[in-house]
Amino acid sequence: LKRWRPRSPCAPARDASGAAPAAMSDVEAEAEARYKQIHGCCCKCCSVRAEGWFFVAFDAWVIAFCIKEWPPPELPGLAIMYTCYVCGVVAPSLLAWLWALLGRGGLARRVLCRVIIWKIVGFALCFWTYFVVLRREDEWGPFFCDPDAQPHAINVNPFKKYGLDVESCVHYIRVLMVARPVYYGGIFALSLKAAYQYMRAHPDNDGKGLFGDAPEYRFKPMLADDAAAP
Repeated sequence: LKRWRPRSPCAPARDASGAAPAAMSDVEAEAEARYKQIHGCCCKCCSVRAEGWFFVAFDAWVIAFCIKEWPPPELPGLAIMYTCYVCGVVAPSLLAWLWALLGRGGLARRVLCRVIIWKIVGFALCFWTYFVVLRREDEWGPFFCDPDAQPHAINVNPFKKYGLDVESCVHYIRVLMVARPVYYGGIFALSLKAAYQYMRAHPDNDGKGLFGDAPEYRFKPMLADDAAAP
């Protein structure tokens, strides 16, 4: 058995796999070279990182808007729904994007993909559970539709300009809340496509799938080397 010796404070730091900084730099350099051979979810001119920062800004805006519109204690069910949505769905997405964009290594990018998958599922669970299964119109009906109710949402009765009264607003708000996870789920699926390409571009993720080892998975360039953006 090798005799254990404490590492000198002057010795170079190593990552979890024991790789020295030079080796870590080589891996990150390879990741950057591969990054130039991928593009975002829509077209070849789209940058994955630009899309990532867009979703960071979007999640931050959603959190700020929800905090400004946060239901009072008099509406406990709606307040719990907001808490689950913001703390359980939006905030993890924001943090995962920041980790993947600012961090190093392949783990952050794999975690990002997993979080986006959860975001699609969690979004639907929050909205459909509250607005369809529980059907708490007594709480959210006045909050979202009655301008005379106190308190009420910032954009109370958005259908008023179309001549709809409070009762009609309640019906259409339910329809909107049921449909929202569907079209937002499509947008998040596009972000998952971009995040997955970002994950595959890192050498640490060669031979790894989203949730375990997958030896057949390897990086495949999306752009030719001569057409890769700097």
